[in-house]
Amino acid sequence: MPQQLMMELLANLAQVGGGGGGGHGVDARFILIVVIVVVALLLLVKGGGGGARAMHMTRTCRDCGATHPGFAKFCRRCGKRL
Repeated sequence: MPQQLMMELLANLAQVGGGGGGGHGVDARFILIVVIVVVALLLLVKGGGGGARAMHMTRTCRDCGATHPGFAKFCRRCGKRL
């Protein structure tokens, strides 16, 4: 859906620009900036890298105190759920 919206926006901008040299066309730099902003917003909304944070996190078991990587669901020492 967001990609379709971006494509429609770019198509509308291209139509507004026209082909005449009257100075009322859309500048190519403006279109590039719009595309970069939309892509950046899509990456932020998707939460780019949320899984990578869990890999560097550590979890501590409440029962025995053993530490585990962030992706672990169960304690390797006592077997309890983290």
